[in-house]
Amino acid sequence: MKRRKSHTFATVYLRLTAGVTALIGIGLLLAPDIILHWFVPSAPGDFFVRFIGSALLGYSTLNLLASNSNDMKTYRIALDANLATLSVATALSIIGVASGQVERLGWLLIGEHVVFTLLFIWARFTIRSVR
Repeated sequence: MKRRKSHTFATVYLRLTAGVTALIGIGLLLAPDIILHWFVPSAPGDFFVRFIGSALLGYSTLNLLASNSNDMKTYRIALDANLATLSVATALSIIGVASGQVERLGWLLIGEHVVFTLLFIWARFTIRSVR
């Protein structure tokens, strides 16, 4: 029973994050100037924003493919990869806001990163003991 609940949770959460990261990635690819202006109004160019968008599409694909697995090891790998990335992104968001490099919606960015990081930690501990 515990394995089934963990499997369901991991599947749903990986699919949810696949959808969210795909939407953010597509948004970054299609409207980099607008999104860059929301967070860093004085930043020039949109190449790097599109680069980040492409990376998010990669994570979206990873999460979607992992969510279709029935292997708990695959879930752990996907959750760990997302957790590592989001932990660094959270730290960078906090540093960016604290240093004044990220303006306007910076706290929204931090909030989003913290929420998803905590959910990945929770997901990881939820499936931790399941073999």
